[in-house]
Amino acid sequence: MTQRDDGTQQVQFKKLDPFQTNRDSVSYLRGKLVGGYIPLPLVAYLNILALYYEKSIQGTLQSIIQEWCYDKEPIETIAEVLADRAYLEWKRRLNEYKIDADTPARREAYLQEIGDRLRRHKVTDDTHIDAVVSRLKSKMEIKL
Repeated sequence: MTQRDDGTQQVQFKKLDPFQTNRDSVSYLRGKLVGGYIPLPLVAYLNILALYYEKSIQGTLQSIIQEWCYDKEPIETIAEVLADRAYLEWKRRLNEYKIDADTPARREAYLQEIGDRLRRHKVTDDTHIDAVVSRLKSKMEIKL
């Protein structure tokens, strides 16, 4: 309480923001900045959604992505599909050479190339890279 000049007391209330969000202050410590342009109508919806859930925009996006990713495709399925794509490219290259191009050295070089290509596409988790490369290696050994 404060006292006015006329001797009366005035009650001061602490002004709280009814739309204040919880800051996810520690999540940046173990994360990576990921960005991109989002259409304005989605940004407007994201802003009001963050207020609704009492989270920051970062926290809201993180929740949405986690929910979406883990419900969609398991890593094993993704690795299998990527290995299939790499195997089709391997077969295309073998047909293009039209000679006995399938040597152990060429296989190893191609497996290394696929690992490097995944890293260039920002796949940084070694277990994910190993999952794709090992599936590709088994396809190359079985189907040839």
